[in-house]
Amino acid sequence: MTAPIRPRITILNRLFWPTRFGGLERVIWQYANALADRGVHVHVVTESVAGTHANEQARDGLTVQRHTPVEFGRLWRVGELVQVRWWKRALAQAPPSDIVWANEPTAAVAAIRSGLGDKLLYRPVFCYQTMNKVARAVPAMRPLARTLLARRLDRYAYKHAGMVIQESYNLRHQHEQAYGRRPNTLVIPNPAQQGTANTSPRERFGLSPQQFIIGFVGRPGDPCKDLPFLIEAVKRQTMSESTRLLIVGGGGGFDRARRWVRDAGLEPQTIWTGDLEDPAPAFRAMNALVLPSRFETFGNVIVEAHAHGIPTLGRAADFTGSPPIYTACGELIDNGVTGFVVDPHDPGELGARLLQLASNPALARQLGEQARARSSSYTWADSAERYVQALGLDTNTNQQISTRAAA
Repeated sequence: MTAPIRPRITILNRLFWPTRFGGLERVIWQYANALADRGVHVHVVTESVAGTHANEQARDGLTVQRHTPVEFGRLWRVGELVQVRWWKRALAQAPPSDIVWANEPTAAVAAIRSGLGDKLLYRPVFCYQTMNKVARAVPAMRPLARTLLARRLDRYAYKHAGMVIQESYNLRHQHEQAYGRRPNTLVIPNPAQQGTANTSPRERFGLSPQQFIIGFVGRPGDPCKDLPFLIEAVKRQTMSESTRLLIVGGGGGFDRARRWVRDAGLEPQTIWTGDLEDPAPAFRAMNALVLPSRFETFGNVIVEAHAHGIPTLGRAADFTGSPPIYTACGELIDNGVTGFVVDPHDPGELGARLLQLASNPALARQLGEQARARSSSYTWADSAERYVQALGLDTNTNQQISTRAAA
């Protein structure tokens, strides 16, 4: 009796294992492994990095094909088209696949232009048109504005992909608002790697057990993350002397973020960790995590904090506000149960909620325990199963994307 043919998914992502990069790369690594565990053969097409080979077997059911990074040269003004051409060449060298999974427009358009549109799963990281809208409305975000070409490619990918899966209803709303509704779309949120109890020693960060620790995880200088909103919230309240800000992350604008904290007079209360290869100890040192972002498609740090038993606070979405606020906090945080969702334009409310938790440690622990319980009920295996079902894949027979369940 012949063994069943494993269905195949080819994932197109510019950065991948073994080097750890940002949140997207960690999410793709988790999905690649979870799908391989489910019986799908995952083939990743990505850029080469130092010390890697052109073709690698990462594990059973997961192969990686690496290509020399794209060179734009004098064509940098049409860099997106150069990237599309790069992806088309890389795809031509990839083995046949049932599904092509793309996370950004140039890869998705390359798949469509290669005749693979009916097999294309477009899982966008964010909506380029909405990012451009927010960048026009918020001066600090002007450098993040997207070119007209990039926005057109994003629209084309969204319209012509065989299926679109988004990680939040917030992102689906953005796409529908910018490009209109389309059939065969689905929202599948990201899980989190399950954490451990909030009992990690704090000495590593120079913290004591008696201190109330407010955590931030991300690029503190990124205007999307809006660290000044959190700084203003803490500044407005009369916090205890034992309150500390634990800021985890580095990246561009780090010096600017330090200046914001210093100008607010909070430098003595702030601990900076920089980038951490493993942020788990930092999560376990917190009493609460805040995601003050003004623009976020999902918010992986929220589900990660919940997995470690940490209550979270974030801003509610306000798609029509001035400026507009695009977040998924209302989807990820059960207000009053796993944390608090606050007025997106009032840092005073965020500060009041933080003071409430600092003054009531039992409440903070209760919210954290409820957050961990909710988190443990949804795993990467569960999410991978939802993808397998949505794409109509069968690990016993090799079905095509045309058989998938319509959303």
